[in-house]
Amino acid sequence: MSDSFPDFFSVGGFLFSSSMPGWDGSEMAPSVLEQCRRTYTQLMQGLIDRKIDARHVARLDHYTASQSWLAERQQIRATFFGEPCGLASTGVAVHHPAGLGVTCAMIAHLERQSVTSVSGAAYGMPAIATSVELAGHLFVSGILKTSLDAWENVRNAVAEIDEIVAPFRTRRTRPVRFDVFAGSAEMIPQAQDEIFKAFGDECPVFSAVLPFARDSMVEITSLFAEQGELIALPPMSGTMEAIARHVNFHGDQAKKSGKQIARLDFRYPPGGEASVRQLFDSIHLSHPPACVRFPGIGSLAQTSEYGISGFLA
Repeated sequence: MSDSFPDFFSVGGFLFSSSMPGWDGSEMAPSVLEQCRRTYTQLMQGLIDRKIDARHVARLDHYTASQSWLAERQQIRATFFGEPCGLASTGVAVHHPAGLGVTCAMIAHLERQSVTSVSGAAYGMPAIATSVELAGHLFVSGILKTSLDAWENVRNAVAEIDEIVAPFRTRRTRPVRFDVFAGSAEMIPQAQDEIFKAFGDECPVFSAVLPFARDSMVEITSLFAEQGELIALPPMSGTMEAIARHVNFHGDQAKKSGKQIARLDFRYPPGGEASVRQLFDSIHLSHPPACVRFPGIGSLAQTSEYGISGFLA
């Protein structure tokens, strides 16, 4: 990749991919559907190179220029991952640079296959799984709420996640991370409050304001673990300098406990694609991790801020 983050990074039995773009800018931009095929092809090649198949995939994260061609994207995904595909999935629209239609990232396991724990059909997602279990983790698909009432959407999304996870919760079950994608900045603290009430006030919550069709819409995805190895890189927002210090500090701390940063999730202001290279140049890790990157904002008051989270394994 041009920014030097690796396409794939494996640690602790897991395989993480960076964002795979459907178009690299080296030619006239292909159609968005052709870009879907290309990004899935790149992910599948990473699996083939490691002699594993699509059943080892637990989660796909999609960042698209529009959700208007969602049905067509799902049809293309089915040719690679089956239908219904036994994985959790998230898909949100972002302000990609002109010509880029989609990027996609993947989490898979090198040895184990994911197992559907709750079917997608049970929650109106017939093409995917609502949740899957893999290596002591429970991956939950993005729960999308679209009513005109923002507060109702937040409450219902968190309540639905609580309902999905309830059969699998034990005293050892812990939330690894929540991702909140909202149509307005005012929804972010509301979503955090609801998550803290339902799952405890130490839950890592990574958030972004994105261009949904309505400001009241929200999508929340989540990951839980009982005996799993994955830990969230604590989310934060701030300047690039603060982001780099945060990553370097937690990279050093992880090394002391025998872990590594496996994937960075980097939110940058729309139009700030060059900051991905700046991030790479500013971190000092012995093994650069995979990097998922997307344009978005953290709050309307600070549209220039950056955000970071990720996974340690």
